[in-house]
Amino acid sequence: MSNLIDSNLVLRFILDDPGAEKIERLLRGKKRLMLTDVTVAEIVWVLDSFYKWERENIANALTGLVHLKTISSDKELILITLDLFKRHNVDYIDAYLAANIIRDGSGAIYSLDRDFDKIPGIKRVEPK
Repeated sequence: MSNLIDSNLVLRFILDDPGAEKIERLLRGKKRLMLTDVTVAEIVWVLDSFYKWERENIANALTGLVHLKTISSDKELILITLDLFKRHNVDYIDAYLAANIIRDGSGAIYSLDRDFDKIPGIKRVEPK
């Protein structure tokens, strides 16, 4: 069974809120903690929309978290997504979709969203 970690704990840790030291002990402890893709998306959304953090700061904070030995996640996909989010001024979910295409090495995205055109190597196709 996986030990999931919720976004509220990660946010308290990143924001150095009260109780952050307990969360740091958990994150640096021995238990394996599953960080899901959806949890990362929620963290990005809160830091971006509520706290108005810069993309680079969000990406850097979450990159550090993903690299912790206790964290289990689809690290490769999350790291590609964070890099695209930081560099191409696209929404996190668009970066996530693009990261899937980049990691797989082929394919396209069917979308009307022209933000995908900002990301090199992504082929966007509009339905006809």
